[in-house]
Amino acid sequence: MALTASLLRELKLLKRHAAIVRILEKHPMGIVRLSQFTGLPPHRVRYSLRILQQNGLLEPSTKGAALNGKGRKFSAAFGKEKKKLMQEITSL
Repeated sequence: MALTASLLRELKLLKRHAAIVRILEKHPMGIVRLSQFTGLPPHRVRYSLRILQQNGLLEPSTKGAALNGKGRKFSAAFGKEKKKLMQEITSL
């Protein structure tokens, strides 16, 4: 169904962004290395990094992309937000 397909795409994208944030919590790194860690093609990693940077969660460094303070707060709060999302989906 078209309505649920759109939501599913967005959830998959959020999952990908969150996976990259979790990796960057531990080590700043560039696109190629993130691609190796995640198994994602570099163009998808690049897109996620661009979105995360546009949302103010990371910044470039000499070692690659690095989470900033806002990114670390997002990562810490993501578990609660995920529970809220799951409750909403379950209530459908």
